[in-house]
Amino acid sequence: MKFFRPKFLTALLFLFFAAHVQADHLLGGYLSYTHLSGTTYQIKLTVYRDCNSSTLFDGDANSPISHAAIGVFQSNGQTLGTYGLFNPIISSIPAFYDSSCSNHNTHYCIEKAVYIDTINFFSFSDTIAYTIVYQRCCLSSSVININNIADVGETFSATIPPTNLFVNSSPTFDNFPSVLYYVNFPLTYLVLASDADGDSLEYALCAPYEGANGSDPSPPPFPPPYVNMSWAPPYTINNLMGGIPLAIDSLAGIITATPNTIGSFVVGVRVKEFRSGQLINTSIINLMFNIDHCVAPSSIASASGLGFTLYPNPATDELTITTENRTPVDIYIYDMLGNCVLSHKNFSGNMISLKVNHLPPGYYLLKLTDQHGLSSSKGFIIAR
Repeated sequence: MKFFRPKFLTALLFLFFAAHVQADHLLGGYLSYTHLSGTTYQIKLTVYRDCNSSTLFDGDANSPISHAAIGVFQSNGQTLGTYGLFNPIISSIPAFYDSSCSNHNTHYCIEKAVYIDTINFFSFSDTIAYTIVYQRCCLSSSVININNIADVGETFSATIPPTNLFVNSSPTFDNFPSVLYYVNFPLTYLVLASDADGDSLEYALCAPYEGANGSDPSPPPFPPPYVNMSWAPPYTINNLMGGIPLAIDSLAGIITATPNTIGSFVVGVRVKEFRSGQLINTSIINLMFNIDHCVAPSSIASASGLGFTLYPNPATDELTITTENRTPVDIYIYDMLGNCVLSHKNFSGNMISLKVNHLPPGYYLLKLTDQHGLSSSKGFIIAR
């Protein structure tokens, strides 16, 4: 088991390199837990980074930082212990974009690291709530809605309620906005949360917590309370990216907006977990939305006749495609990992209906290809 002893020995075991490099690379993430038995929990840390950055994930084989440091704190702020998560599973996330815009940001690149370990918190009291925390610096320098971005890190946290009242596993989030959105185009995003206990979830926009800074970018976490990130004018919680303001459906977790500014925008989503009407846990997932400009379709794309619309978006059980294309088209649907989850060949006609009731909720990319190999694609959401 990979863990570090409580605080009286923590300093002996956390030997950080003196020359920590301050770098902008964080895009967001979250921390979650699954109750296994007694005081044993599976801890899962998910971190997203800009893969163009030279700063590696903590615990990467080539990183000077050997592990991701997780702090555990009692409700009174007293440190229970600091634990290390090692050997993250690292993967690239495909960037999705609407091909009706002929320009694409070829530098847009996201990597995801998932750390999972089983920890027995031997000293847990069943009458005390605990907070688990990960902190890291620094946010991507492309962010324009946060103050002092060059020295702001992130805090990911989740609360374990007293087990004499509730035995709980926190929500997990299986979606990240790896989509390129465009200025003055509608934005739709689904905060895809799942809860193993079947608890009710309620969503709200929030300011993420600040984390580590550039002087010590990967420290042992410090206890709560935490400071909210400060919005850079003119942005506020009611105006997160300009244009038609970002809003979230508190029950479905669907985010909508029409941004009017190019840049990257940090967004926090607070997810409250209720059981029998009682609040038992609050988690925050840190997201980042990238907004680019959209150039009108190229002459080749216009001549191909592959312009199409799809509705409803979000969809539930059926998706309708309307197109002016007169020749048969092949239809492909890809999930967020780039896997083709549905395909149909040689569709003809101006209106096509597809059953998507077998696909789980999430973000998807629909691609049409004609007999000449010309194609067009659009993103859509399935939400239920």
